Amino acid sequence: MDEVLLGNLSLADLKEYGRTADRHDLLKRRWLTYEVDPQLQFDYPAMSDTSLPATSAMIRAMRAADHEKTAGNPAEYKLAVDRFSQALAAAESAAGVP
Repeated sequence: MDEVLLGNLSLADLKEYGRTADRHDLLKRRWLTYEVDPQLQFDYPAMSDTSLPATSAMIRAMRAADHEKTAGNPAEYKLAVDRFSQALAAAESAAGVP
């Protein structure tokens, strides 16, 4: 989010945005491990297979969260990150991740 958009937020919204951005980053790193770790690629190939509904839904949710990060509405961003979190958990469950 650029400085102009951040400058229009209240202190409470800035703090919420920061917490949401941190959570978003953690979720993206969690997903990325399935893409870059050869053992996880072997153990859970479904996490990279976008032809599977749960994986495809997770990728769409991640992209929506990425979009909302720069849209300037902290509440919508938090909702998008919540959806990404739920979709990632569902994709992991469908892939058999313990």
